[in-house]
Amino acid sequence: MKRHDVSTEKFLNRIRKLPVSDHDLLRNAFDFAEAAHRGQLRDSGDDYFIHPVNVAWILLDMGSDPETIAAGLLHDVLEDTQCTGDEIQDRFGKNIAVLVRGVTNLQHYTYSAPRSRMNRQSENFRKFLLSVVDDIRVLVVKMADRLHNMRTLGYLSNERKNRIARETMDIYAPLANRFGLARMRWELEDLAFKHLMPDVYKQIATLVNEKKGARDAYIEMVLEPVGTLLSEAGIDAEISGRSKHLYSIYRKSISRNIPFEDIYDLAAIRIIVDTIAQCYETLGILHRNFEPLEHRFRDYIARPKVNRYQSLHTGLIGQQGRVVEVQIRTREMHAIAEEGVAAHWKYKELQSDVRADNRFDEQIGWIRNMLSQESASPAGEFLEYFKMNLYPEIIIAITPEGDYIKLPKGSTPVDFAFAVHTELGFRIIGARINGKFVPLRTEIKTGDRVEVIAGSTPNPGRDWLEFMKSHKARQKVRTWLRRREMEDAIRLGEEIFEKRVRKAHLKLDDEEFAAVLKQLKITDVKQLYARLGKGSLLFNDFLDIVCAMREVDDTCDTELEIGSKEVTEYQGVRIGQIDSLLIHYAKCCNPVPGDEIVGYTTRGRGITVHRKDCPNKGFRKLLTEEKERILPLQWDRPSPNGKTGFTVQIMVLSKNRRNMLKEIVNAFSRMHIELTEARMEHDVEGARGWFSFRIQHRNELDRVFSTLRRLPKVLHVERIDGKR
Repeated sequence: MKRHDVSTEKFLNRIRKLPVSDHDLLRNAFDFAEAAHRGQLRDSGDDYFIHPVNVAWILLDMGSDPETIAAGLLHDVLEDTQCTGDEIQDRFGKNIAVLVRGVTNLQHYTYSAPRSRMNRQSENFRKFLLSVVDDIRVLVVKMADRLHNMRTLGYLSNERKNRIARETMDIYAPLANRFGLARMRWELEDLAFKHLMPDVYKQIATLVNEKKGARDAYIEMVLEPVGTLLSEAGIDAEISGRSKHLYSIYRKSISRNIPFEDIYDLAAIRIIVDTIAQCYETLGILHRNFEPLEHRFRDYIARPKVNRYQSLHTGLIGQQGRVVEVQIRTREMHAIAEEGVAAHWKYKELQSDVRADNRFDEQIGWIRNMLSQESASPAGEFLEYFKMNLYPEIIIAITPEGDYIKLPKGSTPVDFAFAVHTELGFRIIGARINGKFVPLRTEIKTGDRVEVIAGSTPNPGRDWLEFMKSHKARQKVRTWLRRREMEDAIRLGEEIFEKRVRKAHLKLDDEEFAAVLKQLKITDVKQLYARLGKGSLLFNDFLDIVCAMREVDDTCDTELEIGSKEVTEYQGVRIGQIDSLLIHYAKCCNPVPGDEIVGYTTRGRGITVHRKDCPNKGFRKLLTEEKERILPLQWDRPSPNGKTGFTVQIMVLSKNRRNMLKEIVNAFSRMHIELTEARMEHDVEGARGWFSFRIQHRNELDRVFSTLRRLPKVLHVERIDGKR
């Protein structure tokens, strides 16, 4: 007998403490089952009867009613002995006979069987669910049966262990969750996890054991002040540390993409009080005395989960700056959270309204809906359809080949493509759902058949992040976009650098170049290009360091043509060596630092600065007709009282697209560039937008052009200056 098995003597001793009628019923069932199974052995070599005794013990431990416990003792007699259903009904009554028959309906079911046997398996599972609809206790007995089998898998072959563990993870654990059997669910998941991923299981188990002492000490540190606060408020509460299950640690680590250690280091406590009002009062006390984490708050009392689970969840910053997860619930909520439907009868008489009965009926209604779909499902596919609907938080989509893809609720074809294969996700350009073309942001529903249309090259859009639901896929898209933006910045920065170096006739040997990078705290040339391309560094900053190293004065015009260099802030011009002229910037071309400029000497208004390529026809005429009034100008450092930037106007052409204006405005926000005007017009041919903004240098304008041209559906970007 396995060390965690309960002996027949221990079981009998416990039922002797029950009321006489209950004891007599269970002793009668015990004797009947023992006689029926006499001589049968388990794979371990133990008497077979030890299995139904332990199933009954699990049910007894849950506080199940005597009929359910008796069914646990008898659940295998129809399958493995010569006893008949009529015998059980004659001896124990109709209710217990219904329970035993219901559990027996699933005994012939074999997971992952050949397709030729799927029809029979589907029929067996359908009969089982029909029995559950008649009496939900059939489900509870079957879960106890599966739990003891999982506890005693050690003597089976690896192939059988893996098959049963996979079945448990795919069917039984989700089913336990769906019906609120939390304690069973956690243990089933951990046991299946142990057999399916033994190395990862061992790694997490070792971590848990190593940190148990430190974690328990911290929990005690948290419990003391929380208990004091609630006691002072007159709230009688049970407060305890809440253990994390191994598979839960693994699942959260994967979904949040953080190490196992960080998940386990989160302290978790549970607070159980008498009333719903005290739940909210306790929440208020905690939030007043500890820093709450808003994104961790969930109110499952006002909005229970589909499995009738109710609690308040919150996250706090506790001692030592560590996060503490807190659950707050009433005693009744706690029983239902732990025992689910098994607690329904226990608390039914305590209900002051019909809400609990309604939620219970919803669970039965869910099974009825599954059964109503069975006739519409192809032969043998009912079980797969059932699996699809076990998780209320997920959907199941179907590939053209008939494979099932599990996705978060609200997922789109983009999430689906990444779930099939990362490369397919990057290259998706269109999709069909159930044979119809749909936008990429269309939500998929369970049972939809999805076909992905892929391009030849990766081309994720930043707008995908607005509608993608899969955390891992979103992370992949963000990483790809950051890498592409970095590559674009490096390419643009290299162009800027080479152009300005040629213009400045600058020559640097390797040693001098390395010294400049060191002063700029830049590790390599790619980082230099990236900063130039992003606009966080201007070429003038680079040139200033060269000048300082060579002890060249800013006004000097020796081997470096300093007059052509850029500067960090540009709000003035220089004509030769003369500063502080009365100048105006032409509205027809809006010159900015970095543009090649000339000046036109006006009558009585000083000098008007134009770009050399100013599109104004009148100014182009003056360039030829009044050459004597045209002055060569160079950008120079501003006076402290200069203007704060230069206005530029651009026009953007794009295809018609929802939220196009929002995407462009968001792009400017990410570049930290101030928009002074933004508007778009749409027609049948597309969209046209006009944008005005302030910049300090032409480098920033180059960055704007590069960024906007990368936006999905943008066709053309051009500088229009003052003309519309």
